[in-house]
Amino acid sequence: MNIRGRVELEKLCIRTGKVETLLLGDNIIVQGCKTAVCHILAGDSATSWYCDRMQFGVGTLAEEEGNTELQSPITPVKAISDYDYPGEPGWGYTDRCRFTAYLAANEANGFPISEAGLLAANSTLLARKTFPGQVKTPDYIFTFRWTVIRA
Repeated sequence: MNIRGRVELEKLCIRTGKVETLLLGDNIIVQGCKTAVCHILAGDSATSWYCDRMQFGVGTLAEEEGNTELQSPITPVKAISDYDYPGEPGWGYTDRCRFTAYLAANEANGFPISEAGLLAANSTLLARKTFPGQVKTPDYIFTFRWTVIRA
């Protein structure tokens, strides 16, 4: 089974109401995700392998399959606020899920957010993405949408 994904960032300016959406690109599905899939498929009674969090940081080293954590996390682990199973024409895949998490106006201000991680309930890193830094200020709410696809 091949799993891949992509990450989008929506920046909402609170003062103007203007929304800017950035495609941050394809992520790296790390070994932890492959392990999680095996546990879930085997009916592991420990429910801690499901995806329920994101974390953000300022790391700049390229993501690799062997990553087990973010390079430089700066936020506490954020709960996934929403998930769905979107239909996205053009991808050519039917098995996908999308996870959403937010950085509120009062969170991570002054930092150039440049990495994100998708985490399981047991804190296992499932996927990681680095991207050009996006400076977070109190004027903005950041919405991260992470889509994972079984290809």
